[in-house]
Amino acid sequence: TPGAINYWNGAGDYTNNAIDTNPNAAGTLDSAYISVDRFARTRLTLADFKVSNPAVFELPAGGLGVAGGIEARRQTYEDNRDPRLDGTQTFFNPIANLVVPSDVAGSSDTPDTFGKRQVFSVFAEVAVPLVAPDMDIPLVESLDLQLAARFEDYDDVGNITKPRVALSWYPAEWLQVRGSYAEGFRAPNLPQTSEPEISRVVGRPDLYYCQALVNRGVVASLAACNEDGIGNEFGGSMERITSGSQLLKPEESE
Repeated sequence: TPGAINYWNGAGDYTNNAIDTNPNAAGTLDSAYISVDRFARTRLTLADFKVSNPAVFELPAGGLGVAGGIEARRQTYEDNRDPRLDGTQTFFNPIANLVVPSDVAGSSDTPDTFGKRQVFSVFAEVAVPLVAPDMDIPLVESLDLQLAARFEDYDDVGNITKPRVALSWYPAEWLQVRGSYAEGFRAPNLPQTSEPEISRVVGRPDLYYCQALVNRGVVASLAACNEDGIGNEFGGSMERITSGSQLLKPEESE
């Protein structure tokens, strides 16, 4: 009927990029437009207990400072895709007799994601004064040592313990020399561990075919296959599949 969308109309004079002389009516196109929503949310519930004392007892150079604490965290991650994309509302292709998981033209299906984790942490720190100004030690106005450690236990990626040691030296009142050694970590986030399998078809040059043309002298070099206007001639497609993994462990650093 006249109300149907004509997919084959377009510019009248292609070589001159002319304006479409027979466009679809705006109302006709509007009938095919839909809204696609995505709802994402993260939550963090935290409880902790901390104690500190700058001088638990006295050393020859001053008070020994101690700090420590425990912490419990619960994290959740939710990524809720539109029903037309997460497989709830599919599209049936009657010609191919095929059910397509995505009901949105030009958009691949994407499943919903939900992840959660619980983390328990313990940390402690000690500040040790080694030398004080009134001790009259040559080239040592003051010398202080810091020792610290942190332990974290994740219910999904394991546990880890990391230390830190630091030293502060004042040869004189106007000069400070500091040095430290610390180890750190970064746990994988919930999308990295909980996202389900997602597939995408991506285009890329067929380098084997291009190499054959280079050997025959049709193409100057293999690099030419990636140049604009050339790469499409040797294009192919591949399916890329990605997913989160429970096998990931925290990244460590020094």
